[in-house]
Formats: sequence, C-alpha cells, structure tokens
Amino acid sequence: MRIVAQRAVRLVLTMFTVTFLCFAAMNVIGEPLVNILGAAALDPVNHADDIAAAKEKYHLDEPFLVRYGLWVGDLAQGDLGRSFVNDESVSKIVGEKLPVTLWLVLITQLLAISVAVPWALFAASKPEGPRSSTSTVSSFAMVSLPEFAVGVVLFHLLVVRWQILPSRYDDLTLGSRFHSLLAPSITLAIPLAATYQRVLHSELVMVLRSPYIAFARATGVPPRNVMWKHAFRPASFGLITTIGVTTGALIGGSLVIEQIFSIPGAGSEIVSAIVRDDMPTVLAFVVVLSIGFVVLNGIVDLAYILLDPRLRRR
Repeated sequence: MRIVAQRAVRLVLTMFTVTFLCFAAMNVIGEPLVNILGAAALDPVNHADDIAAAKEKYHLDEPFLVRYGLWVGDLAQGDLGRSFVNDESVSKIVGEKLPVTLWLVLITQLLAISVAVPWALFAASKPEGPRSSTSTVSSFAMVSLPEFAVGVVLFHLLVVRWQILPSRYDDLTLGSRFHSLLAPSITLAIPLAATYQRVLHSELVMVLRSPYIAFARATGVPPRNVMWKHAFRPASFGLITTIGVTTGALIGGSLVIEQIFSIPGAGSEIVSAIVRDDMPTVLAFVVVLSIGFVVLNGIVDLAYILLDPRLRRR
C-alpha cells in the first residue's frame, strides 16, 4: 500500500534527523578532550602525545560531518562507541541496562491499560450518571499525584513496612524480575491509568452519541455488544495515540523512579553517566531511546491503518 511506503520513508527520514540532532547536541555540550583526559587536556605541552592519541581514537581532528558519518556507520553496525570513563563498550552497557527499563515500561503499560479500559467502559456505560462524574474526579486526582511522592510512599509501605516486595532488583527468573519491578510499575501506572481512562472515556461518550449507535440499540443489539463491537474500536484511536506519546514520557519518568527503588536500568545509568561527563554513554542511550520512540509512533500509525479500513484504500 502506498500509505505504508510513505510512512516508512517518513520513519527513516525522522530517524536520520533524530540521530543528527542528538549527535550535534552532544558535541556542543562540553569539550570532548576534557571529558576524556581531564585536566591533561588543558596542558598540551606536557600531554601532547595523550591529546594526539585521543583525537585519533575518537576522530576529534575530523570535521563535524565526517565524525557524524563515521558515528552513524558504526551505529548501523551496532557499535555505539567506547566510554570516556573506563573505555568500556557502550553497546554492552546499553545491552545490560536498557532491557531493565523496557521491562519496567512494559509492565507499567500493561497495568495502566488493564485498569483504564474497564474503568472507562464502566464509566461511559452511563455517561449522565454519578459513576461518570465520580470517575472524572478520581482520574483528575490520580493524574495530579507527583510520581516521586507516590514512589516514596509505596516504597515505605510495600518494601519497608509490610515487606511485600523486595528492596533490591532481582532478575534471576522472570517471576523475580516481575516481583522486583511491581512497585515502581504501580507508581508509574497510577497517573498513566487515569490519563488513559480520561481519554478513552471522553471518546466513548462521543461515539455512543453517534447515530449508528442509536440505530444499533434500536435494532435490539445487546448493550455489551454495542459497547465492545460498535463503540470501542472507533473510540480507541485516541487511546492508541496517547499510549504512543506517553511511552517517551514514561521512560523519562523512570529516571527518578529507578533511583527510588534502586533499579539498575537506563535511567540510573544516564544519571550516572551525566555526573561522570561520559558523553558517549549519554549519547547512546538518548539515540537508542529516541529511535525506539520514533519506531513506536510508526507502529501506532500502522495500528491506525489496521483499525480504520478507509486508510488502506489511500
């Protein structure tokens, strides 16, 4: 389909734009030689050999576009460079830390969606009744809760006082991993579920007022079938868009939550790399997460095509 090809081309162009902007931003922040050599970079007389070796190793004596081209070529091969601090492979660091954050995001999304969808359906089934207004008030309250404050409270209750959940991350088994990530996932899922519920609830109320819904009810279609078969799919467009957009914000929110619950994920590593002025590590995580966000939004576009047959004929 032509629309799929157009979206694919747009996706590739967006990825190149993202990588260029990220690489340019990291080259503007600070002086690479100082990050690599420390105070020795400021003494070219006594450390000329070290400075020359660093420039050759990291291509710092090349023009910006040449360095970008070399970096993109390595990126395409899965090579994200070497850490300025300990010369460790950044690809290895990302491979160890990023899956932890992705598991956290996945569990959070599953929890949020599993709460938001039935909550929205329940509230929208009687949009003029007290359940709808109560749902609106409670969702506003949940969205207003600061994530870090919720995280501190849940850590105190679930980990310290009741000792229901572990205080340290454990990934020996799938069950222990889920158990370790449950408390931070609940912390992130509370405002997220409220956001999803508000979006889906408002869309459902609008769809349920449509003429074809009135016709379905007049022909004797059961209320449950009206909600699931006729109203839910067209009302889910807004929810799908919100899920795609909030995933990036969710990864950003995990920076603080991982610190509270001692989760060794991408958020903790990014904070640590920033403190150490380890720009290749920061750049790698930013680029990988940005590309992932772009791909996710591409998947959202494809989901639109699957849900709306009219788009397939374009």
